[in-house]
Amino acid sequence: MTGPVARSLQWYRKHGYFAYSVSKWVPQARKTIDFAGWADIIAYSPGLHMIEACQATTTDHQAARVDKIVSLDSAQAWVKAGGQIVVHGWKKGGKRGERKLWMLTVTPVAFEAG
Repeated sequence: MTGPVARSLQWYRKHGYFAYSVSKWVPQARKTIDFAGWADIIAYSPGLHMIEACQATTTDHQAARVDKIVSLDSAQAWVKAGGQIVVHGWKKGGKRGERKLWMLTVTPVAFEAG
């Protein structure tokens, strides 16, 4: 089974980005530690002149991930430094009676000015 991070890495690379997983499995703690506490992937495109950090999850958990990221100083600092943040939400969907395919919803994370 391929998880959301692997699907997002594949999506980025298909669209011409350099993309790398930046979360780390810690066996002693039996959990994954994300970059800066919130990012699974760093992707960049010299052609688009941008760098983006991504949290990959299921569509059902997407809103909760956005809420968490918005509350973190490290995420605000990433944006102030010129980076972008998105949350990729994955779910299977499609027309009734047809094969179900993985569908992506991309939610940009924005911070209020101030």
